[in-house]
Parts: sequence; structure tokens; C-alpha cells
Amino acid sequence: MSNGQIWQIANDIDIGGAIAFTKGEQVTIAKTEPNPERPEYRHTVFSRLTGNWYQLRDEDFEPMQYAPPQPAEPQHFAPGDAFQQGVIAPPAPFVAPGDAFGQQQYGQPLGAVQPVRPPRTYTVALSKKDEKLVVWYSSAIGALGLLIIITTFLPWLTVMGFNLGSGWNAMLHGSSSGGFSIFIHGEGVLFFTGFWSIFIGLTIIVGAVMLYMRYTAGVWVARIAGFFGVLFSVLTTMTVSFNGMTAGIGLWLFNVFSLAAVIVAVLSIKAFR
Repeated sequence: MSNGQIWQIANDIDIGGAIAFTKGEQVTIAKTEPNPERPEYRHTVFSRLTGNWYQLRDEDFEPMQYAPPQPAEPQHFAPGDAFQQGVIAPPAPFVAPGDAFGQQQYGQPLGAVQPVRPPRTYTVALSKKDEKLVVWYSSAIGALGLLIIITTFLPWLTVMGFNLGSGWNAMLHGSSSGGFSIFIHGEGVLFFTGFWSIFIGLTIIVGAVMLYMRYTAGVWVARIAGFFGVLFSVLTTMTVSFNGMTAGIGLWLFNVFSLAAVIVAVLSIKAFR
């Protein structure tokens, strides 16, 4: 009998009042080494019934009558010696499958657990060229935001060359009752008042300040605000034209400066990639 051979149990084996092996059960000889106290117990095998390792004698085995495929048995060995009369060898420690931190079966630590460290992050300082670009782009975006606010006070409507009102006047007196209004709407009419030029201009300035303070998210703030500025000014210009009037210089500049803010924001995004 040698290591790795498959034999079958000759008779039922009772250990400590419990059946550890049954007659005809097939077992694998994991280790052959005489027990110092009882040399006849020298073949180490694993009991599926109790989940422990035991040392048995030659007469406890008999040759197999047939050898069907056997399920894999644990290939670890008992650190001490044991024999049939109730002395159980404790299972050798092994790493439990799927345990990423090296803890062994029964929850006992196999070794020192290494703490999980977060990935390192690195901050790269801006070059002198990039510093100049930040100042230039933030200044340009902030200036466009200020110009958009100024367009609020320029003429937005003209009829036969006469200026009829600014975005500021439309905001203060644009409602049906002559009060404050952020937009005027009705059948075929959608007119965004000067509230939006002020709000969009201030938002673009905020984005410029964020960029100047090295928060690149400010570029996206200015870009999105500029997009809405173009959208609102174009819709208002179309409303004015469809109702037999002409868009004034203030409304046209609101459109132009909003579009310029979008372009400068896009260029600044590309510059810092």
C-alpha cells in the first residue's frame, strides 16, 4: 500500500461511538507512516462521515472490486499522528477557495492580512504656458459674460428704425399687467426678456472665475450657459421677425456674445486635455 492508492474498507469502523468508515467504502491512502505509539496504525485516510483524518491498519483495508471515479479528497495531511481508537488528527490548515485575504478554513488567520490601499493619485503642476492660458481663457470668458449682461440695456426691438425697448424694459414691464416677467408667451409669441441675458451673463462669469481658480468644471458651466444664451436669443429673434418687427442691436449682440462664449469654452477644453 502506497500514497495515492485507492482501497476499500474491509469492515465498518467505529471510532469513539460513531461510525467513521463503512464496509466497502472507497478511500485514498494519503500518507503511510507508522504511528510511534501503535506502529500497526500507519495508513492515513480521510473520513467523509466525520470530516477527520485517521490512521488505520493493513487489515482494515481490502483490494477494490471495481474502481469507479472518486470525488477529489482533501490533499492536506494531519500535522500529528493518530490511530483508530478515537484519537483524531486535526485537519491541516489550507486556504479557503476564493478567500482574497489568505484566511484559512475555520476562520483562523493564515498570516498577517495586508490592508487594502487606495490607488495613488498624482497632481501635475501647470506649466508656465498653461498658467498663461488659464488667465487668458478665464479673462476672455468673463469679458463675454459681462458683455452679455450689457446687452440687456440695449435696444431689443425696432420698428421702422425706432427703438421700442430693451431687454431690461421687457423684463420689468413685459407681463400682461405691466409687471415683472422672465418671458412673454402667447399665440405665436415666445419672447425671452432681459432676465435671461442677465442670468446667463452672470453664470458665464461664474464659470470664468472657477476656471481662474483652476476648477476646469467652470469651462463646462460657461459652455452650457452660452448654449442656452444662443438658444433663447435665436427664439426671441424669430418671434420678433414673425410678428412684423425687427430685432434690435441688443438682441443680436446677445446672440453673438453667447455664441462666442461657447466657442471660447470649447477651445479652452481642448487646450487643457
